[in-house]
Amino acid sequence: MNEFFIKKHNNVEVVFRKDEDGGGNEFGQEYIPIISQKYGPLPKVYEWCSGPSFIGFSMYGAKLITKKLILSDIHSPVKDSIRETIVHNKIKDIKVSFYNTDKVSQVNENNIDLVVSNPPHFSGLSKVQEVYPNSKIDSRLILDQDWKIHKEFFENIHSKLSENGVVLLQENRYASSVNDFRDMIEGAGLYITDVFSITNLNGKNYNSLAYYIEIKKKKSNF
Repeated sequence: MNEFFIKKHNNVEVVFRKDEDGGGNEFGQEYIPIISQKYGPLPKVYEWCSGPSFIGFSMYGAKLITKKLILSDIHSPVKDSIRETIVHNKIKDIKVSFYNTDKVSQVNENNIDLVVSNPPHFSGLSKVQEVYPNSKIDSRLILDQDWKIHKEFFENIHSKLSENGVVLLQENRYASSVNDFRDMIEGAGLYITDVFSITNLNGKNYNSLAYYIEIKKKKSNF
């Protein structure tokens, strides 16, 4: 599947293939008003499980990234889409780095100000079939078996964050709750600072399938 498509978000035309969209093109765009209101522009942003980076490039278009966009994804073909987006939009005022991996331990970055992600939301196929019985979505996009990818993320993201860095994960309220991740988060020297969902968007009542977990580093007492 080599045909490229384009979707414009905040004046950036994001290039992608059909099998690369796990929702960042749609509900992933909820991130933009949230980040604008809660954090404002930030120097260094990391999109974990980025795909072609609908979220990251949309943030760039909204002027919410000032220096560097870091991307990582296990699906190697997305590097072509990312490169096409950079060239097509003549992105030169920030640096974009892509890591072809599902392991945060292999992302050689530090002092990250904000991590965003629309990661695979389900821990098992039975739950996928329960929620989406007729789904034809590639399991690569929605399945994190036994939360293995999430566990590795939490275990390794601490050292990549700046002192005041924030992780803001987008999860699916039909697939998990914050309690599925709490022990992983707290066991990694992190703590949950907020859990919320969007109920109003652009002045209208809004019922999103997504909820957000805001996470920060635990502060040392020494």
